Amino acid sequence: MRCYVWLSRVVGFTVFVVCVAAVANAGQTPARWLDWERATGDWGGARTSLEKRGIELGLGLTAIWQANHRGGLQSKPEGKFTTSWDAELTLSTDRLGLWQGGTALVYLEGVKGTGIDERYVGSYFGVNGDAGDRSDHHAQFSEYWYEHTFGERLLTVRVGKIDATRDFDTNAFANDECAQFLNGALVNNPTVPFPDYALGAQATVRPCSAFYASIGAFDANAKGSTSGRDTALESDSDWFVVAEAGIESHVPCTTLPLAWRVGAWHDPCRYERIGTDELTAKGESGWYASVDHVVWRESVEAEDDQGLGIFARYGYAPDDYSEVEHFWSCGAQYQGIIPTRDDDVCGIGIAQGKLGQRTRRSTTPHDNETACECYYCLIIGGGAALTLDVQYIKHPSATERSCVVPGVRFQLDF
Repeated sequence: MRCYVWLSRVVGFTVFVVCVAAVANAGQTPARWLDWERATGDWGGARTSLEKRGIELGLGLTAIWQANHRGGLQSKPEGKFTTSWDAELTLSTDRLGLWQGGTALVYLEGVKGTGIDERYVGSYFGVNGDAGDRSDHHAQFSEYWYEHTFGERLLTVRVGKIDATRDFDTNAFANDECAQFLNGALVNNPTVPFPDYALGAQATVRPCSAFYASIGAFDANAKGSTSGRDTALESDSDWFVVAEAGIESHVPCTTLPLAWRVGAWHDPCRYERIGTDELTAKGESGWYASVDHVVWRESVEAEDDQGLGIFARYGYAPDDYSEVEHFWSCGAQYQGIIPTRDDDVCGIGIAQGKLGQRTRRSTTPHDNETACECYYCLIIGGGAALTLDVQYIKHPSATERSCVVPGVRFQLDF
C-alpha cells in the first residue's frame, strides 16, 4: 500500500508540474510538452533571458524502485522506493558583466529513503548509487565553489566545497547514476576513497586541447551534511590528495572521441589494519585508470551521438587499508539502437572487486564480488526519462548468496 501511495504522489506531482508549465508557457514554440527540453519549458522566455545574462538554474527529481528477487542478506520481492531532488545555480561572471573567467556554483540536494542495499543485498559497491548510504530523509548544501579560468583554459582553479568526482575518475559512459548505471561500481571507482563533499581546492592545466593534468586537495574527514569548517580549518586537519592526467582527443583520421585517464591518490587518515587491532602508521596510497571510446557512429554529423561507445576502469588500493584491493570494470553504451528512438540509451556493464589477502584470510569464503548490470533509458520528452534496469550481484560482500535486483528509475528535469 505504501508503494502505491508513493507512486501516486510522484505521478500527481508530475501532472501538476506539466499543467502549470503548460499555462506558463502558453504560445511557446514548440507547443507540445513532449517536445520541450525540460518539464517547465522556457518559462515564457525567462529561462533563455537569464542564461544570456549568466544565470543558469537546473532542477531535477529522481525516483527509483528496486527489489531483491532472491539471495543477498534477505529477499525483498515487493521492493523499496527512494527519491532524490537537486537544484543547481550557476553564475557566469563574464555574462553578468563583472569580470572575465569566473564561474560560481551552488548545489543543493536531498534524498528520502536508503534503498535495499544495507538491509537486503549487502553489497560492497551498492546497487543504488543515487541513494547511497545517506540518511532516510536528508537535505544539504552539497557544493558551493568559485572557479576561475586563466587564458584559453590554460589554467583553471576551483576553491570551496567540492565534489571531487566531478573532475576526477570521470567517464563518458559510466559516471551518472541518474541517467546511466545505478550500481556504485559503474559510477565511480570504489578503490578510490574520495571524501564526501568537502572543502578543498583543485587546479587543472591544459597546455593543449588534447592533454590535461589536474591536482586536488580535499578535507579527508569531511561530512557532506556540514559546512566542513569544523574539520578542514583545524590545525591538525587531514587532506586527501589526488592527481590525474589524461588525453582527450579523437581516433586518427576520424571524428570518434576517446579519453584516457590515469590518477594517483593519497589518504593521510589512520585506519585499523584489516585482521588486527593496530592502526596504520601512516596514510595509504593507490592509483586508478579510466578510458572511454566511441567506436562507431551511425552518422558523420558531429552533433549526432547515435552509436556505440565502450569504457573500462581499473583501481588498486593496499590490502591492509582496503577490503577491495583490485578493481576492474568494463562495458558498452549504445544510443539509438531502436529505429525511430534516436535519443534512447542502453548500456551493459560488469564490475569486479577482488579482495585483498588480509580480508580473504580473516572473514570471507569468496575472493571477490562481481556485479553485472543492464539498462535501457527511454527518453519520454519534456525533460522526462524512464529507465528499466536489472543487476546480478555475485557473492555480495564475498559472503552472501548471489542475488538478482530489478529496478525502475524515473528522472524529471524541470
